[in-house]
Amino acid sequence: MKNTNSELLKKIYAVVEHDGGNENEKTNARRILNKLMREHGLTDADLQGVCIETHTFKYKNDWERRLLIQVITKITNKKESYKYKNTATKIIIKKIGVDCTKAQALEIMFMFNFYNKLWQEEKEMFFVAFIQKHHIFCNSSSGNGKKLSDEEVERLLMMMECMQDKSPLKQVEHHI
Repeated sequence: MKNTNSELLKKIYAVVEHDGGNENEKTNARRILNKLMREHGLTDADLQGVCIETHTFKYKNDWERRLLIQVITKITNKKESYKYKNTATKIIIKKIGVDCTKAQALEIMFMFNFYNKLWQEEKEMFFVAFIQKHHIFCNSSSGNGKKLSDEEVERLLMMMECMQDKSPLKQVEHHI
């Protein structure tokens, strides 16, 4: 999906529906709106928020489930969602359903994909900082690590500064 969300569509829709104003602007806004609506299979009713239906979203693990619920809550302003469960076998199917418009569903998918990718990048950076903070690496410098930019080094140092300063040796000393 392109960088389009329901708020942008609603703003363009508001320009089109506004009485008065510049007719050229309204015509151009209608052209853009029609194109986006065709691309995403939306109707005027979807943009007005009157067509509510249950949309399902898949996730792979607990972190993604938690992120998806945050995104759904932010966009729909609702806390309720439906976790699907196979009642015969008690197997949890990794999908969440939510009652929302098509425009909101598109925005949820866009925002979830964006933040999930960002989360994966941040998680990797946090892991590197954790390893560095606690010196969980060999002492020889084999040089097969990725070269970090100055900005990445600064981020790592800030992350490391915020982490707990614990070591296994201090744990052993405490028990002796």
